[in-house]
Amino acid sequence: MKQKYKIYLYDWLFLIFAWMVYMSLVYIIVWSFKEYINFGIFTDYTNSMFVHFEAPAFGFIFGSFFTVIHHLTELPRIRRMSFSRIILLKSFLYLAGLGLASVILWELWRLLGAMDETTLKEAKRIITLKALIISLIYLSFYILLTNFLLEINKKFGYGTLWQIVTGKYHRPKVENRVFMFLDLKSSTTIAEKLGHKLYSQLIQSCFYDLTDIVIKYQAHVYQYVGDEVVLTWTNEKGLKDLNCIRFFFAYKDKLFSRKNYYESKFNLIPEFKAGLEMGSVTVVEVGEIKREIAYHGDVLNTAARIQDRCNEFGRLILISENIEKAIESIYQIKVELMGDIQLKGKGENIKIYSVENELK
Repeated sequence: MKQKYKIYLYDWLFLIFAWMVYMSLVYIIVWSFKEYINFGIFTDYTNSMFVHFEAPAFGFIFGSFFTVIHHLTELPRIRRMSFSRIILLKSFLYLAGLGLASVILWELWRLLGAMDETTLKEAKRIITLKALIISLIYLSFYILLTNFLLEINKKFGYGTLWQIVTGKYHRPKVENRVFMFLDLKSSTTIAEKLGHKLYSQLIQSCFYDLTDIVIKYQAHVYQYVGDEVVLTWTNEKGLKDLNCIRFFFAYKDKLFSRKNYYESKFNLIPEFKAGLEMGSVTVVEVGEIKREIAYHGDVLNTAARIQDRCNEFGRLILISENIEKAIESIYQIKVELMGDIQLKGKGENIKIYSVENELK
């Protein structure tokens, strides 16, 4: 299954579970006061099996709508809208989703014979505006809570929130990972030409276009540093199907496919250069006021230094000898040895290779 669809599936499972739990809490609270409530014409319904499935059924239906709305509002065109417009759009869609979920559940219960026609008509009559407002306030609170969790997860990076909550890296751990330092080519010249405001808009647009590529090639964004992005993969994910290499060329093609936009707004087509290295790093949760998962090790320094040599060799992507050895026996890939290079801060020379865009 493609990574994009895996994320959709995980989000759907999380959201329907969350909403089934939310709605079941209401059921539990109401049911705990059952002896004090006069259900009147609904006595037969409250004594049937249907009443026990009403809350989770609604949670499942609305959780599914919530997932669709969440991913629709993550489309690139909508992501570029202002925060206030996104909030207004989401609020409207969630309210529409609540109404549609209610109608679907009502019709489903009617078809299953949960209530007779007389009871259904009476239920429609006694549902007051006050009851609807109270229900809407309750559901709105949980919509905000769920959105908050989703935004926090996105803020930390997909999966990072769970790692922090479970304390996976509370104590330092050693992992083998691939790192890519991805930097805008000729950034200083471009910044002087555009001015800082337009330049910031350029970087913002470039990073927007990065999102779908990150998901497709299973990368994790470690840091944004000015006009540079640091990405990482586990060795397994990074080397599988040459994800760490294909990622670069897919992003290059993505930017070129939007050349009309970039030329019309910035009078240029942005190009990025990249340096890659792999090896052992220490992973640990750091920070108190602002927490994040940090990577420490010489691998990061080497990847950054390799990327620094792109201009010197006139290449857009350079990889280390470690990566070249790891992929040469598995994949057919055209590389060119740049030489045995002394990198700044390194005691020994390392072989650096360029990669051609001829991946099979």
